[in-house]
Amino acid sequence: MDAVLVGSLERIVSAPRLQRYRDASTSDLETAVIYCRNVQLSEALLPSIAMFEVVLRNAVHTTLTLHAGTEWWFKPVLHRQAYDNILELVTKLVRRQGHPPTAGKVISVITFGFWQKLFAHSYNGLWWDGPPRLLAQVLPHHPNVARDTRGKFEERLEYFVALRNRIAHQEAIFQGVNAVNKPVLSLDILHAQLIESIEWMDADASKLVSCLDRFGAVAAPTGRASLENTIKATFKIP
Repeated sequence: MDAVLVGSLERIVSAPRLQRYRDASTSDLETAVIYCRNVQLSEALLPSIAMFEVVLRNAVHTTLTLHAGTEWWFKPVLHRQAYDNILELVTKLVRRQGHPPTAGKVISVITFGFWQKLFAHSYNGLWWDGPPRLLAQVLPHHPNVARDTRGKFEERLEYFVALRNRIAHQEAIFQGVNAVNKPVLSLDILHAQLIESIEWMDADASKLVSCLDRFGAVAAPTGRASLENTIKATFKIP
């Protein structure tokens, strides 16, 4: 029955995509467990990823609105190429909606990767020059906002974007995730960084995500054992 189960998985996800899970397993049953566990881990990380993205974009939008004196802060803040991308997005929204979008609507549909780029080194002056230090306004609960905080936060964003994209495309994450030219970080570390980053921005959001977050239970050995038992029972595997 183990081979039949993996044969079904090959039909569902394709043999090439299943190979990474096979390479990490020692049996057909373990291949199926690792694949299904990857799905569970992806699902368990979504609440913290979603909360982080919502809190980040709203914190940035509020901070830059005050800084620029307008909720349409894109032109005075962004570099030319990034601003052109926003104009293109606005044009698409006008075509879709039939009327100009609000700034809030634009913020809600900007890609996650946009926020990562907004914390790149080329924007260091925006976040650090002051007073006021705009980075401290985005991260009001950070224990020590210093000159290197922007770079460290950008690196976290690189990993978070990579994690989110892998989940969105049903890619393997069970062995950890790496950002471009950076080492692999375990899901435990990435999850902890997501929660901590939310805390830096909004204490209540951190409490709220704790009500939704079940990553710890899924990632625990007992979570894996429960999944394996469920698969065995469903497919009548001894």
